[in-house]
Amino acid sequence: PYASADPDDTLSWVCDGSTLVDASFIEVVQGDLTVSSSDALQVVSLPKLREVKGDVTITSNKLIAQVSMAALTDVGGDLSVHSNYPDTSFELDVRALVNVLGDVDIYNNRVSWVGGGMPALVAVGGGMEVMFSPSKYNVGVGTAGPGDFSQLKSVGGQVSFQYCGGATLLNLMRLETVGSIMRIHHNSDMEGLELSSLDYVGGQLLIHDNAVLASLSLSSLEWLNIKEYNW
Repeated sequence: PYASADPDDTLSWVCDGSTLVDASFIEVVQGDLTVSSSDALQVVSLPKLREVKGDVTITSNKLIAQVSMAALTDVGGDLSVHSNYPDTSFELDVRALVNVLGDVDIYNNRVSWVGGGMPALVAVGGGMEVMFSPSKYNVGVGTAGPGDFSQLKSVGGQVSFQYCGGATLLNLMRLETVGSIMRIHHNSDMEGLELSSLDYVGGQLLIHDNAVLASLSLSSLEWLNIKEYNW
């Protein structure tokens, strides 16, 4: 594998068939990490990766079966996982992730979430969007949807959970502040929504069209900016 010494460069590897050439030794990426537009790649395994100081982008990989970054705790830029649509669900493992300084954008993926979401995530500096990952049409036996975000406390921008299936509870029990609008809608399997610590939303709070939602907790909410009409 090739790793640039330039901290502003993107880390890249040679791909040998369906698996990245050994990247198991990598612990820190000084720039961006991108895995994109592969018709053959099936496994991305970075078991020792702890930090990416730039962006992480996983996109448009047609045969992907596994993206495992189980030790990753910090992303200094954006985390973007989108448009990965293999024939069967791929496993996404970012369960150790704690801080993302930029945006979290996860959309249009046929995916199963290892750990049921991002159970260690505490803070997102930008916005957070989780959409069609997976959609209700791609939920099969054993598919884990995005449900566990139970350590998340703050998001600097907007928050969106839309058109997802596979999770019966969206657990945001420690989320206190959202910097902009918050949208939670069209989540086909969501029976419970836990927002009991939410205190401040810098835009509108839109919760609708969650067909089986039976319980919702907003016991701490004190502030909504209802003048922000950014639908």
